Amino acid sequence: MFCHNDQVHFLTLPDDPDELALLPIGLVGDPFADRVHVVRGIDFWIGDRSLDNHPPNLTVNILLDELLYDIASGAYTATDHDRAFVRRLLAAGRLRISGPCLLLGRDETKDTSTRLPETFLDWLQRTAVQAVADLAQTMSTTDGVEADE
Repeated sequence: MFCHNDQVHFLTLPDDPDELALLPIGLVGDPFADRVHVVRGIDFWIGDRSLDNHPPNLTVNILLDELLYDIASGAYTATDHDRAFVRRLLAAGRLRISGPCLLLGRDETKDTSTRLPETFLDWLQRTAVQAVADLAQTMSTTDGVEADE
């Protein structure tokens, strides 16, 4: 999943692990890609100089905030270790990502990038559906029509 310019793109990833390993460098627009790892199985890849050279990535920051809060609260399935780590992150202040961001899965045993895990994709779908429902509710009350009508 690639987030850039307030858009989300779902990519077809290469099967070749070597090609997949080079993908972050090509997509984040920086010769040095950094991995932000907040929970087992998911990596946020950003450019090394993105914070200095790009505006905040609103889309990925909203996604990251929701993910972190859901991990901390138990709404996202995670290990106790990951949950404790995320709670420490949240206590320290908001994590911010600037510029293009590539989300990939992570095989912890092989320390390699993979496709995003089903757990994350299921969470993402539920979160998106809830966001649309919340938006529809907000819009219906602002134009004088109740959502149930």
